[in-house]
Amino acid sequence: MLRFPPEGSPLRFLLIWLLFALFAISGCTQRETGIGGDAVTNQPEQTFEVVEGTATKSAVWHPKVTTGRGASLQVGDTAFTAIFLAQFDPLEALPDSYTVDSMVYVMRRNRVWPEADAIPLEVRVRQVRQDWTEDSLFIGSFAVRDTLPILGTLTMGIAPTDTIYPFTIPPPVWQEWIDIDSLNNGLLFEPVNYGTMIDLYSSEAAAGYQSKLSIYIVEHRTDASDTAYTLEMLPDKDAYVATDHAQNRAPERLVISQGYPQRAALYFPLDSISSVYDRQVNRAQLFIHADQSDPENFLYTGQNLSYKDGTLADTLWFDNPDSTHLDLVAIEAAIFDSTNTIIAFNVTSSVASWIAHPERNAGFQIQTSLESGYLARHVFYGTGETVPAEKLPRLVIWYTESSQ
Repeated sequence: MLRFPPEGSPLRFLLIWLLFALFAISGCTQRETGIGGDAVTNQPEQTFEVVEGTATKSAVWHPKVTTGRGASLQVGDTAFTAIFLAQFDPLEALPDSYTVDSMVYVMRRNRVWPEADAIPLEVRVRQVRQDWTEDSLFIGSFAVRDTLPILGTLTMGIAPTDTIYPFTIPPPVWQEWIDIDSLNNGLLFEPVNYGTMIDLYSSEAAAGYQSKLSIYIVEHRTDASDTAYTLEMLPDKDAYVATDHAQNRAPERLVISQGYPQRAALYFPLDSISSVYDRQVNRAQLFIHADQSDPENFLYTGQNLSYKDGTLADTLWFDNPDSTHLDLVAIEAAIFDSTNTIIAFNVTSSVASWIAHPERNAGFQIQTSLESGYLARHVFYGTGETVPAEKLPRLVIWYTESSQ
């Protein structure tokens, strides 16, 4: 029979400590044996493989996308010419009995391009004489506007303190808005001088930032008292239209832009991978490289763009470019800013589908996620002999296949 030494004995303390340590070591060994490395005795039956290749075809085109639905109003003349329009319906805000003293359109600036060398922008204001909607403004809208009546000009400063630009609307104009609704098609703002682009907040910007119409009125009340105050109202509709002046576009480049929407497409033949029946795609990534030195890059400092890719289902855009307007299926998004040189998309689901059904492989479409947003343009390397090999669009696929 095992007898412990008497209480208080150093020998008894040492024996208890040794038994505790033995149980602890035994427990750890048991857990490691149950779920640790010793529990895995067989290797997987499949072998992991990585293949990669470059695109064989690329293209750029202009989708029919309006810029009327964004939170931005652009005006200026630089790499682009941008004009914007705004229309108001003051009758819906006015009381039953009133006298209007004046109406002022107060525009709020967001940012300026270029940040370092911009100059004050002179803006001409015209009266619009034709009906328009936010969804009807596309590339080329209001290209001919010289016949529209000129209402005045204003200077948009570029100093840090120049963030509010008021334009006092001539009384005959706002009187027409009140008296003859059919003559109310709003205002058009166009640049006079070259060298500056100004981004203003639209009616769809965050509360407190929108450009608004201030109506200074005197309300005549039934008790014969008059009350003077200011009404503020958002435009019923506002939007901008841009024209691209790019003349020196390098060949074999992809141009992806918003505000003046442009998209790109890439095609990767996958016949050699699809020819083996028992393959499973575990991961696939698409890489495109930016040409940071291209003079046509146009991006406000500190502003990121979100890009998304999509499969081009059942199209033959490499034979018929017009087919790129069909069947975009958005898959993945990525963020890119002026400090990056590459965008990587996770395209696993698309490639897996193409491996299983090779006839579905019509390539990728890449675009900005907000094509109606503020003006911005990025230039990327496309396909062609003059593109450095390390800059070509690249698709990397990780797959497994049966070893039997």
